Amino acid sequence: MKKVFKMVVSTAMCAILLCACGYSASTQSSPTGKISTKIENNKVTLNHTEYEFPEGYKFEDLALSNPVGISRVKVTDSDGQIVGICSDGMYTENITKENMIDAANTVFMEVHNIDTPLNLSEDMFVDGKNVEVLVISLDDGTAVFVGQLGTPNFAYITMGNADSESVMQGYVEQAILKLGGQEDYDTICG
Repeated sequence: MKKVFKMVVSTAMCAILLCACGYSASTQSSPTGKISTKIENNKVTLNHTEYEFPEGYKFEDLALSNPVGISRVKVTDSDGQIVGICSDGMYTENITKENMIDAANTVFMEVHNIDTPLNLSEDMFVDGKNVEVLVISLDDGTAVFVGQLGTPNFAYITMGNADSESVMQGYVEQAILKLGGQEDYDTICG
């Protein structure tokens, strides 16, 4: 009985210490694969992207699992304003120039919980060697879809109007670098 009590106490202490240092992690299954989120102090790590935010930001895990697995984290500044949501995941098939509109619409509708797709055309995407990038104007900011060609991998980032320090812009640039490589980063962000 003493051993069980010690184990329960040490597990609880470990959980308290992890929460106190700003650490959380989650993994879940989805029809398109495993989705994972890790928040450690100011560093957010998702399936394909990671970014270290400035001190004072707060994070909330908002993962979605159907129809597409999406790791999502809501980012709030020190004043309690939502500055954006960083997310990434895996589409139902490899992303190509032929299905990038469907991929972007599927992710947009799932993230914003709506049934109406955007009226998109191929010329709205910025072509990279390894990624396709779409910028979407929202009522309260901007969203960016980054699809990695030849894989199901994507990132979807919203940047709210309250993002006065442009921290979400940094996340977008990091996602393009991670999914597209240096050449796409230089072409699209440079």
